[in-house]
Amino acid sequence: MVVCGNNAKLRRELEVKQKSEPRLKRVFGFVDSMDELMALSDLLITKPGGITVSESMAMGVPMIFIEPIPGQEEANADYLVEQSVGVKARNLPVLLHKLGLLVKNPRRLAEMSKRAKAISRPDAAKTIAEEAMKLETRPVHP
Repeated sequence: MVVCGNNAKLRRELEVKQKSEPRLKRVFGFVDSMDELMALSDLLITKPGGITVSESMAMGVPMIFIEPIPGQEEANADYLVEQSVGVKARNLPVLLHKLGLLVKNPRRLAEMSKRAKAISRPDAAKTIAEEAMKLETRPVHP
């Protein structure tokens, strides 16, 4: 499955390719059911944005990271690679090589999935809100 988001050009190109490529089962544009698609997935190829990696970790989906934006996305990718939740690919040949290695090694994918679940914090927002509610409130002076 491929989710193209709002990239209509990529979606059209993949829909054409889909006719001759039997492994390309579904091509989606923007979806609001990413959690359901992740639940069906064994591996996610993605940019390492915070929301995407948080959802993926909570679902236990290992990742291959492509083209991280310098700064936070690079830091996310580096941390998750160090934690054995994902791998980085700097270009298409490396991506295809690493994808092939992971697909041929279900044990490693299972270990990455287990690790993702172990370090995820799906209740982080609730925990932060609960802790914030415990703080003493002081009047704010303008």
